[in-house]
Amino acid sequence: MLISVIISAYNRKEFLKNAIRSVYTQLLDKGLYEVVIVKNFEDKDIDDYIAKLGYKNIIYDTPSYGEQVSV
Repeated sequence: MLISVIISAYNRKEFLKNAIRSVYTQLLDKGLYEVVIVKNFEDKDIDDYIAKLGYKNIIYDTPSYGEQVSV
């Protein structure tokens, strides 16, 4: 059975690397789980780090309609 670890980050670049590092340093066999990072921003340093570890990187940025709706 494969375990999915999902890390989400909404405008939280400063905490994301620590969260990823925390999962990476777990003692569980790395073949037993996958890591998926879902975030709403692109950051070359963080994206390169995620790619280096072989984790899945999903960038999901939804447009803000609040201002358009309020007009």
